[in-house]
Amino acid sequence: MIRMATIANRLRDEVPVLKQAGTAAAFIKAQQGIKAMPAAFVLPARETAERNPFANQTVEQEIIADFAVMLAARDLSDATGGASTDSLEPLREQVRDALLNWMPEGADAGCEFVSGEMFQMDANGVLWWADTYRSGFPIRSVT
Repeated sequence: MIRMATIANRLRDEVPVLKQAGTAAAFIKAQQGIKAMPAAFVLPARETAERNPFANQTVEQEIIADFAVMLAARDLSDATGGASTDSLEPLREQVRDALLNWMPEGADAGCEFVSGEMFQMDANGVLWWADTYRSGFPIRSVT
C-alpha cells in the first residue's frame, strides 16, 4: 500500500515554493478557507488490479494505485483568474519534477503522470487543480 503522507513529505521537501503540503484531512480543512498558497494535497484516487496469473489458490497481483495531487493557487493581480492559471503552470512543473519516476514508500514502481484537470475556481479566487499520478505495489495471498 502506498502511503499518501510520504508523497506529501516529498512535495514539501522538493517543492520549496509550496506554503503547505498535506493529505486528505488538510485538504478538507483547506477547502473551508485556505490561507497559505500555493499548496498541494495528496489524496488516494483509485486502485485497480492486474489479473492473477495463477489458476490455483495462490494469488499474486500488481495493484495500480492512482493518487491525485490537488493544487491550490491564487494570484490577486488579475480579477479574471488568468494570473492564477499562469502561476499554476510552474507549480505543476515543479511537482511533476519531484514525482516522476520517484518511488513512494510502499511502491514497487516509480510515479507516472496520468492526467490533469481543473477541479474548481472558488469564490475567493482560488484555483484548484487536480493532477493524477500512478504507481504500483504487489499483493500476495498468505496461503
